[in-house]
Amino acid sequence: MRFALAMLVQFGASIVFVTLMTYMAVYAITMFHVQDSAAGLAASSFILGSAISRIFIGKYLDFIGRRRLIIIALIVFTLCSALYPLSWSFTSLIATRLLHGAAFGAISTGITSAAVTLIPATRRGEGMGLFLSASTIAMGIGPVLAVSLSDAVGANGVFLMTALSGAVSLVAAVVVRLPERRPTADEHSRRFRLRPSDVFEVRALPISFSLLLCAFGYSCIVTFLAPYTIAQGMPAAASAYFIAFAAAMFVVRLFTGRRQDLKGDNAVVIPLMLLFAVALATLVFATQPWILILAGVLGGVSYGGLLPSLQVVAVTRASSERLSIALTTHYLMLDSGVALGPVIFGFVIAIAGYPGLYAALSATVLLAMGIYWFVHGRHHRHRRN
Repeated sequence: MRFALAMLVQFGASIVFVTLMTYMAVYAITMFHVQDSAAGLAASSFILGSAISRIFIGKYLDFIGRRRLIIIALIVFTLCSALYPLSWSFTSLIATRLLHGAAFGAISTGITSAAVTLIPATRRGEGMGLFLSASTIAMGIGPVLAVSLSDAVGANGVFLMTALSGAVSLVAAVVVRLPERRPTADEHSRRFRLRPSDVFEVRALPISFSLLLCAFGYSCIVTFLAPYTIAQGMPAAASAYFIAFAAAMFVVRLFTGRRQDLKGDNAVVIPLMLLFAVALATLVFATQPWILILAGVLGGVSYGGLLPSLQVVAVTRASSERLSIALTTHYLMLDSGVALGPVIFGFVIAIAGYPGLYAALSATVLLAMGIYWFVHGRHHRHRRN
């Protein structure tokens, strides 16, 4: 029951995140008449706020208390949805997005730390795959809600729905009893110092860097696939791609975690990285809608399985008292990859077009696989239950 309620907290927060990421650029252009680049900032500033909060949450989560922090953050998170219609300028909208993102970073770090503790170590892969399926469902539902609600009832309907989603998560957080960890006396003596080791877990950092490289691929799919399909004369194919991507991501998370528990990390991570490289390479040759749908299935299976699998590896490499910092490292690298991918790789489009972009991203994922093998895979031994 506690695990199910933790999933509900994650689901409600993720619905808000995905829905507003889809809608915010359109809202900024409509309400404040900004250019496309500024509209993109309105969407991505949420991720910036999330990343900033994670820097501090990893260290202070157990001092504040997981449940207390989640409830406080969810109150702020829910109120932020009510602040959007009150934004009187583009600057105030960005400020709301930063605050909203900071609350989300605290919620996701806190609830994931609690969920990891609830899962037996021998079933961690299966459990995290199931837990993160809540986010996967949100990825499929959120964009549909953003488009349908904005068309039917306008912006206020979108913000009302996100406020209600936040409220559902808040009720679940109030009801659930989460496991807590008491900081040690040594941690108390160092609680007012914030050093790099309080933000990044060294043992988890190389694995999380591999995730960052893979996230480049995902972020460039989300950002550039629609203009790519329009250039190819298939404007409706992008929607089909994302539907296939979300469905495949949901299905794969029901199975890969259990396989990781039974067969070990390498049996899952290496094939999925190879498959993600293939999925990106398939986009190079996407001249027909069916090729795009195939690429969506391959991308959903591979990237959807990689996120929880690499998270399990990062958490397992860290000690129990550094669990929240390992999760902070994981999410900071993920957020950085999503935010920086289009910026770093956008110039490739001008040089080699969209096919060249996805070819470069495919090669980047192969590089991530090499890093994973060097820092973890070659040392890893098969774990048995």
